[in-house]
Amino acid sequence: MANEKILIVDDELSVRMALRTAFVREGMEVAEASGGYEAMVMLEKKRFDLIVLDVMMDDMDGYSILQ
Repeated sequence: MANEKILIVDDELSVRMALRTAFVREGMEVAEASGGYEAMVMLEKKRFDLIVLDVMMDDMDGYSILQ
């Protein structure tokens, strides 16, 4: 599996960096959002194969994004 497009949504930089490193090492294309509203903008512009979503963020919780 390669060339999958992954969106990581998390307000903690260290979590995003660790996930990015692992996914890129596997040959996946990774985009990052530091919050829910940023993720929503990105989702309107691009399609992703997988979203790794933090459910407890300050600006918008992950459950709201799923809806």
